[in-house]
Amino acid sequence: MGEEGTKITDDEHVTFLFYWLNAILFCSRSVQMSKLFLPLDTLLHEGKEEYQKQLEKVQVDKFKQIEALSIMDNKRAKLRSDLAKLVAP
Repeated sequence: MGEEGTKITDDEHVTFLFYWLNAILFCSRSVQMSKLFLPLDTLLHEGKEEYQKQLEKVQVDKFKQIEALSIMDNKRAKLRSDLAKLVAP
C-alpha cells in the first residue's frame, strides 16, 4: 500500500479495474484472470464511452453461458430422475 496522499498510477488503476471486473462484476470462479476483460479495463480507465458497448456484449455473453449451464443442469436432473425410475424395483 502506498503512502497517504500518493497519487495512484495508471497501471495501478487498470490493475484494480481488472481484478474488480473479474471478481466482483463477472464473479469469475477461475483462479486465472480472464484476459477478455483487459480491453475493458483500459477503456474504463480512460473514461471512454465505447466501453459500455463492450461491457454490454460481455454481460450478454456471460448471461448466455449461465443460461446454457442452467439448461444443462435441468437436463442432467431429468436424466437422473428417468434413470432412477428405470432402476427402481
